[in-house]
Amino acid sequence: MNTKVKKGFSLLLVFAMMVSVLSGVSIPAKAAEGKGLVSPEIITETTKEIHVSLESIPSMGSLRVIELNPEEAYEEEKLFTGYKSLGAAFVQHSEEKEVTLNLDEAPTPGKKLCVVLRDIEGYGVYKDYILKETIVKSTKKTKDEILNECKVTILKDGEERKDAFAPEEHSVDVSVKLEESIPSCYLTIYAYPGNVTFDPDTTGNIRLGSAYVKDGDKKTINFNDSYKNVKPGYRIIASLNVCLDTETDFYRPSNSKSYEVVDENGEGFQDYDYPDATIDETELEEGMTSLHISLTGDARIFDAAKEEKTNICYSVGMYPEDENFDFEGENQIALVTRQETTEAFSHREVTFDKPLKAGYRVRVVVYWEQNIDIFLPKGNDYEQCFHMPDDSVLVKGSLKPVISLETGIKDNATSIKGMVKGKVPENSMIFVK
Repeated sequence: MNTKVKKGFSLLLVFAMMVSVLSGVSIPAKAAEGKGLVSPEIITETTKEIHVSLESIPSMGSLRVIELNPEEAYEEEKLFTGYKSLGAAFVQHSEEKEVTLNLDEAPTPGKKLCVVLRDIEGYGVYKDYILKETIVKSTKKTKDEILNECKVTILKDGEERKDAFAPEEHSVDVSVKLEESIPSCYLTIYAYPGNVTFDPDTTGNIRLGSAYVKDGDKKTINFNDSYKNVKPGYRIIASLNVCLDTETDFYRPSNSKSYEVVDENGEGFQDYDYPDATIDETELEEGMTSLHISLTGDARIFDAAKEEKTNICYSVGMYPEDENFDFEGENQIALVTRQETTEAFSHREVTFDKPLKAGYRVRVVVYWEQNIDIFLPKGNDYEQCFHMPDDSVLVKGSLKPVISLETGIKDNATSIKGMVKGKVPENSMIFVK
C-alpha cells in the first residue's frame, strides 16, 4: 500500500473509530481467549513498553493501554474518553501480528492496568477484548519491607544464642544485617522486666551498652555499670533504631530475640497470679442495694501492698448490658468507688445507695499500681491483656409475685380466673377478698 493510500486509509480508520465510539453499538467486553498474548507478565512503574502478540488481526481496530482504579470494572464507552491512556496503536489486517506499545506515561503502582483490543466489525459495531488485566506493582520497597530486612541477632560461641544469661556474663555478642538502602544505624542493648512487653521507649528499661553498626558487623558489646541493677527475671534484648525516612526522621525499632537473666541456680522470675475480683451472686434482681464480692490473687502482691510497695483497689459499676465496662463510659453508674485493700477476701458484703436497674450488668474490678523493682506492672482484671473473663452479672427484672384477675366479674360468679407472675415462695397461699 503506497503512502498516500495508507495515510488516507488511516484517516478513514480514525474517523470510523470515532463514529463507533460516539454512535456505535457495542458488545460487552470479554476475555480475550485466542485473541493474543501480552508481555511482560508483571507491570511496574518502570515498565516502558508492552508487547502484544495477536493471534488474529481485525480488519480494523485498535490496541489501547488504560489505567483504572483497582475495584473499577471496565466499561466500553469510556475507552477513549473516560480512562487515563498510557499508550495506543491502530491495527489493521495487512499489518504484522506483533505489536509493541510504547507507554507515554509510567504505570501507577496500585492501579489496575488493562490492555484492550477493539475490533470494529462494521460501521458503528465493535467488540472489545481485554487482553490483560493486572494490578501495577511497585519496584520500590515499602518501609515495612525495608525494616523486615534489618535484623540483629544475639550470639553465643558464634551461633544464635539459645540459653539464658548467667550472673557472671558481662557482655553480649551480636551480628547485624541491614537492608541495602540503610548504610548504618544505632544499636542498643537493653534489660527490661521479663513479665512485660518490650518497648524501647519505656522508662523502666536499663541501657547496658550501644554502638553504631553497619551491614555484616559482628560485635562484642560490654555491659556498663548499670548491669548491677539487673536482677534475675529481667530479659536482655538488642534493638536497632532504623531510619526509614531521612526527610522526616522516621525511625522504627528492629529487635532481636530476648533472653532471661537467671540466678546462680538457673532460676529467673516466677510471674504473678494477678488479682481477680468477682461477684458471688449468680443472679441479681432490680432494686437490690447490696451484693457480695470475693478477691483472689498472689500473696506476694498483697504482701507488697502491706509494705506500701503498691496499692490495690476495687470498684463496682453498673452499665447497660449491650456495652462494655468502662470507668469513663457515659452510661456507667458507679456503685462502689475506690476501696483499698491489702488482703484477699471472700464473700464480703458491699452496699450502695443506687438500686440495681434491670437490663444492666454489674461488675466488680480490681486495679493496682506498678512497681518495677518487684516486676509488678500497672494493671487491672478487666483489660484484655490480662486475659481475665468478663464475670459481670446481668440484673433481671423483679421476681416478686404479681397477681392479675380477669375483668368483668359477675356478682353471682362462683369462680374467677387469675394469673400469677414471678417467683412464688414454696407453700404460699393466695387469698382473694
